Amino acid sequence: MNPSHVMTAACLADALAALDAAPPGPLLLVSPPQAGASLGPGWWLALVSAARAGSGRDFTDLLDCGDASGRALEALQLGLRGLVLAPDAPGRQTVAARAALLGAIVLDDAPSPTPAAGP
Repeated sequence: MNPSHVMTAACLADALAALDAAPPGPLLLVSPPQAGASLGPGWWLALVSAARAGSGRDFTDLLDCGDASGRALEALQLGLRGLVLAPDAPGRQTVAARAALLGAIVLDDAPSPTPAAGP
């Protein structure tokens, strides 16, 4: 994964605005910290599906699950293929092994958002 632009979105409006303003090139949409644990993978799947349909842009997405390995496994089962999971999360090795079988990635930390272009 080598995005040219990293964006964080907490709702569909944020995602669509960020995607609309993003320059051409590989894009990465990241959930807020621990959103997978608190809001669940189904929320993120719905958000990124609607953002893809509404924006017409292709992008990669990452769901930050904090230390919630169960939510990370749920995300993989739902078809999400980019996760952030704390290195010390209980069961992280199981999540990483399952992700590897599915061709998914599990990062220790989310990449920082790309700073907005100045005026």
